[in-house]
Amino acid sequence: MRSVNIFIVAAVLCGALLFSCKKQDESQIQQPKMDQVAAAPATPQATPAPVSSPALEPAKTPASAAQATPRVSPTPAARKEITAKDVNLDRFAQCLTRKQVTMYGHMLCPHCAEQKEKFGASFKYVHYVECGILGQPMNVQSDTCKEMQIVRYPTWVFADGERIAAVQTMEQLSDKTGCKLP
Repeated sequence: MRSVNIFIVAAVLCGALLFSCKKQDESQIQQPKMDQVAAAPATPQATPAPVSSPALEPAKTPASAAQATPRVSPTPAARKEITAKDVNLDRFAQCLTRKQVTMYGHMLCPHCAEQKEKFGASFKYVHYVECGILGQPMNVQSDTCKEMQIVRYPTWVFADGERIAAVQTMEQLSDKTGCKLP
């Protein structure tokens, strides 16, 4: 039993000093010094997680500093999305129309309203097809939208026939069409 307690004391001391201990046979454990035994708990307890402290870490040399892994990986700064609040998107919206890009939407669709808001007043230059019928519920569509088999709003249809059924950023539309943003 004494050798088990010594093993626990050694394990606690190893964890507290942030050294890695190799698992050893109980017969190979050296007797700790008396001041270490007094500082360690007499009964087996859960070993606390090691606490990282700059004072306990070895000093970094220039060679080891370059190889060190940062503790907290910095998150890249989020790039601000371009909207009509920032710039005039008239030419961009006109370019989308020239490239035969069409947005299918519904007057009751909140995502369509979000997409329109991104364009602001420039949305008047986007080729837009309204799928809703005034006074009808959202599941009732215009014949044009039925023929195009529009099932989600907003749906962007491109000249090559590709469809994207989701709100798009100006950057996404620019990347897809080649229309330059201001």
